[in-house]
Amino acid sequence: SRRQRPFSSFRILSAFIMPIGGKITPKRQATRRALKAREPKIVENVKKAFFLRGPKTSQVVVNALKDLYAMKKPQGKMMSKKNKLRPFEDHSSIEFLSQQMDFSLFAFGALTKRKGHCITLGRLFNHQLLDMVELSINVDNEFRKISEFSAERKKSVKLGSKPMFVFQGDQFELSENHKLLKSLLLDFFRGDIMEKINLASVDRVIVCTATNDRIYFRHYAVMVRKSGLKVPKVALDEIGPRMN
Repeated sequence: SRRQRPFSSFRILSAFIMPIGGKITPKRQATRRALKAREPKIVENVKKAFFLRGPKTSQVVVNALKDLYAMKKPQGKMMSKKNKLRPFEDHSSIEFLSQQMDFSLFAFGALTKRKGHCITLGRLFNHQLLDMVELSINVDNEFRKISEFSAERKKSVKLGSKPMFVFQGDQFELSENHKLLKSLLLDFFRGDIMEKINLASVDRVIVCTATNDRIYFRHYAVMVRKSGLKVPKVALDEIGPRMN
């Protein structure tokens, strides 16, 4: 079978918004509070993401979406129904959902005959599509979902914890495609922006390795073990998902 490239399709879209008409002052207090919460802030809120499936999917795609959603919790929402969407052809439905839920990130999964098992990660600004990248999952190599890893390791990772990131490979600094993917992954999983952090709360790390025109995605729990010395022994245990 022909090997699939990790970037089966790629395109950046920009949108400029022209204000129309005057400002309308809402009458209800609840509406005024909701609009105020959406106003620009000096320090942005954590970006939320919605996860949705295309008209045709595979079990690999569904598992990948569920695992990415589990990593994004609690700042995410999984859409249960299938959607007749093709983000690279018409993104109006993506923008509509973003406006309805006030979410600025999305992950879309689909199975196509030409591209195979695909995950599209995208970002919106002011509910207008800003950029996105489509990745194909290689099922020839090992694809393992979170549930296939040790439950004891997963218990050590707290819900909503802030991960560390490691991006290995010169392509993340030289290739525009890889730079975009790096930026999107950071936006998806970095959580709250903090000036100070307690190292004891850092319990996981996301590692992305770019080599031979492929990207390897790994997720590890940071395990602190006794070493017999003042400085504990730190080890990484894989907790999934594992995707190439």
